[in-house]
Formats: sequence, C-alpha cells, structure tokens
Amino acid sequence: MLKFTDGFRHVFKDIEQLTANRPIKAGNRSGLLERQLINKRRKQFLETLAATYPNAATRESDDQETTKQIQLLDYLVEMYDANNEEYLGYVHQTLDLCCRLTKLAGLNRIAKTQLEMAFIANVLATVYLLDSNIQHHIIQRIEDARAKKNWFGLPRVSLKAEFPKWLDTTKPPTMISFEAYLYKWRTIATLSTPKLKKLTLDQDELIEKLVKDGEMYMLFLAGIIDLCYTSVTKSDDWKLLIPQYDRLVYIGLRLLYQCSYETWAMTGACSTEEYFSFTPRGVKTAMRKSCFMMLNPKLTQPVILALLEATNINHERSVGHCLYQLEEWFARLNELKVDLVTTVKGMDSEFSWIVGIKLMLRADHMDVIKKALLFIYNIAPILPDVLRVMLMRVLLTQHYELFLHWQHEVRRFYHHILVYRLFPNLHRVFLCSTTDSLLAKVDGEHELSLMNYEALSSKQVDMIDEERAKWIFFDVLILSLCMQERHRAHHANKEQRQACLLAENTVTALKKDLHSCSQSRASASFARECMSSNALTDIDEKLQLEVENLNKLKTSLPYLRVTAHDYEFDQLIAGTIGSGQSHQRYFIPKDGLEWKHIVKYTRTSLLEYTKVLEQYYDQCPRNPTTGRIDLTVLPTAPELTF
Repeated sequence: MLKFTDGFRHVFKDIEQLTANRPIKAGNRSGLLERQLINKRRKQFLETLAATYPNAATRESDDQETTKQIQLLDYLVEMYDANNEEYLGYVHQTLDLCCRLTKLAGLNRIAKTQLEMAFIANVLATVYLLDSNIQHHIIQRIEDARAKKNWFGLPRVSLKAEFPKWLDTTKPPTMISFEAYLYKWRTIATLSTPKLKKLTLDQDELIEKLVKDGEMYMLFLAGIIDLCYTSVTKSDDWKLLIPQYDRLVYIGLRLLYQCSYETWAMTGACSTEEYFSFTPRGVKTAMRKSCFMMLNPKLTQPVILALLEATNINHERSVGHCLYQLEEWFARLNELKVDLVTTVKGMDSEFSWIVGIKLMLRADHMDVIKKALLFIYNIAPILPDVLRVMLMRVLLTQHYELFLHWQHEVRRFYHHILVYRLFPNLHRVFLCSTTDSLLAKVDGEHELSLMNYEALSSKQVDMIDEERAKWIFFDVLILSLCMQERHRAHHANKEQRQACLLAENTVTALKKDLHSCSQSRASASFARECMSSNALTDIDEKLQLEVENLNKLKTSLPYLRVTAHDYEFDQLIAGTIGSGQSHQRYFIPKDGLEWKHIVKYTRTSLLEYTKVLEQYYDQCPRNPTTGRIDLTVLPTAPELTF
C-alpha cells in the first residue's frame, strides 16, 4: 500500500507544472502538432481504461493494475480542463470504473481493493472540483454524517497515567486549545439545498463509502488539496479554489484528533463507528495524509496541536508516535518547499511543539528524553535558523541535566547534537571553540590562519560571526565543567602521589624483607609475624601484587587532565569568562543535592564528548600543501538509532 500511494505522490508532483483551472498550454508547438498529441493521449487513455479491471474480463497482477491506474490519473492531471465537456466525460468514465471497483469490494474490503482505495479517492477529488452536482451530493452526505457522528473527546485518564496538562504546565502568555482553534468552523453558514440531479446507484454507493470509511475521506481530502496547491498564492485562495473548504477541513481536523490518540492507545473504538471508521492501517494513512492540511499556514498550528493534545507525555509509546509523526510531517513539508516557521505561531508567546520538546526533555522517563533528543538530531538539518535558535535555547536550559545524565545513551545523543547538529552547515573550525582546542587539540584560529577571508561574501562572514556568538554559550557551559573537573584533578593527583609513595615504600620494605629471609630463617619468621592477619603469607606473592599496584598508580590518572600545563588552562578560562560577554550569567557554579548527584558523571561525560569530537575531526581531510583542514568538506553525521 505504501508503494502504491508513493506512486500517486510522484504522479501528483507533476501538478506543480500545470494550472488547476485552465487546460494545458501548447507552448511553442504548432496547433496541428498539439492536436495530434492530444489525440494520441486520448487514445492511450481509452485503451488503458478499457484494459483496466473491472472493464477488462480478467484482473492482472496488482503491480500491472496499479500501473494502469497511475496512467489514468496521469492523463486526468495532465489534461485537466474544467470547461471542457469532453474531458468531463472522460472523468465520468473513470468515476464509473471506480464505482464498479467499490461495488465489487462490498462493505468489507478485501486485500486487492485496498490497492485501489487511493486511486478511487483521487478520482473522486477530481470529480468534486469539476462536477457541481456530485459536489453538492458529497457535501450533503458529509453534513448528514457530521450531524450523526459522536465526535471523539480526549479521555481524562488513560490506561497508564493521567494526561498531562500541557498548557497549565508551560503557562505561556496565550493558552489556546485545539477546541478553540476549531471554534470558527463550528459556526459555518447553513448549507444551501439546490435542486440536484439524482445520482446512479453505483455513484450513490461510492459517496456512501466516502463518509463511512475515514481512511478514504482523508485520501480524498489530501487529493483535493494536492490538486489545488500550485494555484494558491495566499492563504485565502484555498476557499476560492476548493468549494466548501471549511467544511472539509473541519472533518479532517476532527478525524486527525481521533487518530492521534488511537495511533498509540489502540482502543479499537474507531473501527466500530458507523461514520468515518478506521482500521489500524487507516489510522496510519490518516496521520500520514494530514500533512497536506498544513500546506495552508493557517492550519499548521491546529494540526500540530491536535497531535500534541492527544499525546501523553508520561507514556513512552505515546511520545514515540508523536515525535515520529512530527518528523515525517516536517520532512514532507520540506520536500514541498513549505516554510517550517509557520509551524510555530507567536514564537515564544504561544504553546507550540518547541514547548512540547522542552517538556519532554524535562520528563522523568529516560526513554522519553532519548526520543526527544533523537527527534532533534534528525530534524535539525532541515529547520530554518529561527527554529534552530529556539531549540538551542531549550537545550541551554537543560544543558547540565543532559550532559551529565546518568544514562549513557542520553549523554551520547546530546553529545552528537552538540557536535553535528547545532551548526549542520558550518565546519566546527569556524567556531574557534575553546573546548575543541582543549579536548580535541584542534586550534580553530591556527587552522584559519592561512584562510583568505576576502574570498568570502559579506553574508558568509556575518553568518560565521552569528554562529560563533551562538556556540559560545555552549562553549562556556562545557568549559565550566572542565574547570571543575580540573579543580578536582588537583586534589586527586595529590592523593595519587601519596598512594604512589606509600606503594613504593611497601615494595621497598618487602624487597628488603625478602632479602633478609634468604639470609636468615629468623628474619623470615619475624617478617611473617609482623604481617597483618589479612595479608598473604607468601612474601613473593605479596611483593608481586604490590608491584602491580604501583605500576597501575603510575600509569593511570583517576581524573581527566585537560592540558599538560596548568597555567595554559587557567589563562584560557580567565580569557573566556572575563571577556564581558552576555554568556557570563551561565557561568555560575552549581550546588545543591541534585547537582552533587549528577556531578559525579562529569569525568565520564567529558571523556565521551572528547571521543565524539575526535571522530568529527578524524573525518576531516587535510590540504597536502598547507597541512590545514579542508573546510570545504563537512564530516558526515553518523546515523543514530533508538
């Protein structure tokens, strides 16, 4: 089914080159040649239509039937002409084919007809825009179903835990719920009842299936929006191009709200309803097709809010489905060249998915935090600068909790975000990072010393300066951990030197005692008596253990050494925090019971972060002439999995 719908997606991408309300232009081709091409395409359409099941006597393989259906849709899209009666006749022939496909399926769908559902829905979408009679019948049937359906309401308590109060928790200046966004659609004007032509029995059954099956309705709505998308220049054009646009969208938003809950709760209530019922596969299809409503900037916020309100932040599977769906929507919108800034309304002043991510990073459940970090890692490359900066602010407020988290995977995901995703289009050398110089031994200023800045445009120079200003906030926070770890290293090294001295004295005494034992039995007996009751009675084994302990103390340090010279580190610290930058407020020593609990992971986290930095710079090729890093090649970010 996914392969089938993906095929339709590629077909409808051709609409971008056409105009939805007039026939295709002939361009520079002559009138005679144009008529010949039209006749050829018409002949191909009729031959394909005649050979398509159930027009054909027998049904071929699913792939062959799917190919024929794609060819039919291709013709309908390419030759779209709302004022051509001949074209409208071909559309009705295709609609008749769809009616008989639906009739063969009956009330219970079978496996083969599932392949035709997207085809039927797209043909219905085309007919809806062309035939006013069928259009009014569809709207009337939808209104009847809307009045009879008991719409989904979010339960107060789930099977696992109570739903979080997103809005009360975040306390933004403006708190708007999903129901508030739907308010303007509740007051839709009364539908007029013009005198309509009676439909055939097959057509009536097809429209009845449209309001009975929620999956088919969402495919139908996505098909209409896709056909008209390229003709829209501003948000208000949707209502002009799509008849009864508000009514169609209202149903779509309601169904999305229901499917957003059903996709993780899996109550099965959707499949037992009389109108707009969903199978488990239909729920997935509805969630995937909902991104087409987001092509209208005015609908991006209610679509995302419907998903967030149906998500239980205390339920790991619920959060996983929410973030997976957001990632899929953003990737699809990015393919369609939609500005993702529209997904956040009012920036910091209103509840948004950015605020939702912030709450997830503060959750107590380890898997919730991991999935939120993985979501940030995957979508960061496609986000515009405005949204990327908003995510940086969220990460800054949670930096210590994430960098010093007790779970290894949480730290690993966050380290990779810091290194690879905060600035996905800029080489880290341009950041001139102090911590990169200390931990990975890569001096940004040295690597850039031979660079020709005159070759860069003023826009590129400004961009580099802005990115450096953003990174210094994170740089200082990591540097503060290095400084505290360095302070502990001084005390640890003193203790280590004392332990080494004690071990050396013990080894010397045992060697002397062993030498005395070889000269006199009395000395050996005296040595054994002087040893502790817990010590080994064999002097040779005791000596071997003490020598191994001494070698271990000499070769390993208990804490991280940032640099070989203390004064070098102290100068870098003083130069960074004394520069008068606004990031000084983040350079505040932490204290309290919670800080004492997480600070013990400082050494481990810094070592892990250093390894990620080294992996980044190991991928960087160097110029054979200058020996400097080639800044035109960005290292490949590794793929992270949950």
